[in-house]
Amino acid sequence: MYLLDENITKDQRELLERWRYKVKQIGVDITTKGIQDIQIITLLQQIHGVLFLTRDTDFFRQNYCHLNYCIVI
Repeated sequence: MYLLDENITKDQRELLERWRYKVKQIGVDITTKGIQDIQIITLLQQIHGVLFLTRDTDFFRQNYCHLNYCIVI
């Protein structure tokens, strides 16, 4: 599953959906907008095998690395 950060635009989400990727977005499908980065990390740890797409460079931290998910900035 691809989990999109709330900062991913609607047209980018629609493109992924047209390519038939399973997509969920923070603030639309999962949880609420404005959640803190650490709350997103906790969420990612609960969903096995998720690819998190974001534009937020704050996620470029080594301590956010984990075997259960992948973060793409």
